[in-house]
Amino acid sequence: MAPGISLDPRRPVCNDKVEEMLRNKRLQAHKQNIARSRSLIQNQWSVREETKLQVSRKNAKKEVLEEERFSGIEKENRRLLGRMQEIERKGSQKAVAQLVLGTGP
Repeated sequence: MAPGISLDPRRPVCNDKVEEMLRNKRLQAHKQNIARSRSLIQNQWSVREETKLQVSRKNAKKEVLEEERFSGIEKENRRLLGRMQEIERKGSQKAVAQLVLGTGP
C-alpha cells in the first residue's frame, strides 16, 4: 500500500512523523485549492445588464405615492393658511368693533 493509506481509516498507517507529514501535505493541498477557488456568484452588473435594467430601477409606484402624499400636504397647508387668514380677519374686525363701541378689554 501507498504511504498514508490504510484499510481502516481510524487507525494510523505508520509512525507519528509520517502521519504528520501526510496530514500537512493534505492540508497544504487543501489550502492551495481554497486559494485557487473562485466565486461562482457574480454580484456586479455587466454594462449590458446595467443599460437593460436602467428603466426598471425607477420605482414608479413609489413616485406616485410620494406625489399623492405631497399634494395632500399642499392641500392641507392651503386650507390651514386660509383658516389662519380668516381668524386674523375676524380678530381685527372684532378689535375694530370694540374700539367703535368703546368696550375695550
